[in-house]
Amino acid sequence: MIHFDHTQYRHTKTGEVILSYDEIEEFTEQILKEYKPEALTTPQALDCDDFIEGYLGAIVDYQDIYTRTAEETILGCAIFSEQPLAVFDRERMCKSEILCAPKTVVLDNSLLGKRQVQHNCTGFHEGGHLVIHPYLYLPYEHQQTLHFYLEQNICCRRSGIETMNVNMPLVTAEQWREWQATTFAVTLALNRHSLKIATLDLFRKHGIWSDQLITDEDDEKRYLAYHTILEDLHNIFDMSKEAIRYRLEKVGLYTTQKKFDWNNAQLGLPF
Repeated sequence: MIHFDHTQYRHTKTGEVILSYDEIEEFTEQILKEYKPEALTTPQALDCDDFIEGYLGAIVDYQDIYTRTAEETILGCAIFSEQPLAVFDRERMCKSEILCAPKTVVLDNSLLGKRQVQHNCTGFHEGGHLVIHPYLYLPYEHQQTLHFYLEQNICCRRSGIETMNVNMPLVTAEQWREWQATTFAVTLALNRHSLKIATLDLFRKHGIWSDQLITDEDDEKRYLAYHTILEDLHNIFDMSKEAIRYRLEKVGLYTTQKKFDWNNAQLGLPF
């Protein structure tokens, strides 16, 4: 397993690692080269349970994770050291606690069954926390740079996992940690190499001969971009359409007419 060395990156004054999107993407590609190199050349869905248990050497557990309200439903938790976790005991119909072993990902039972897409998004997100953030949650010999104490687990709400945080402000340390875990998840499960292979195949299938689709050119292109192609890629990669759309825009396969015209203007090309 490739170790994430947080000391090789910049940090905030409170000791939080600062990572760019490109740095996380580069790191997840290194992981894929070791974990499943064929996924870089052959479009395919990754299994989050296999990644967590087989590659990270962690434990995956399924529970009814306890939450006080539906608005703050917790879908997954990354456990760094032996910790109690609040769950709902369905036999006794009451709140209870279980003791979790170190390096455990607890996923909510609601993710089982037909919700494979949400299952993968959550599992890879929690795996991202296990990979990137142990330096914050486990005692290290040289951890004097941290000016705060964190409980040794991260419990992630549905809202933080299901949205790509594209238009959400990233202000607090917690918001940045969630963004890092989500970016880890989407760059791992939707690596740019196989995503490009699959998308260009679909472009050609629908008569698009360029390597970029202008999504708002007309109603036909808009429907193709946000319904037909997203549905096909969703069936290939078992990830949410929102995550796929986000990645297509980030890697430059999707663009708008305004961005396309602006880029051509910078290059001095005719529209």
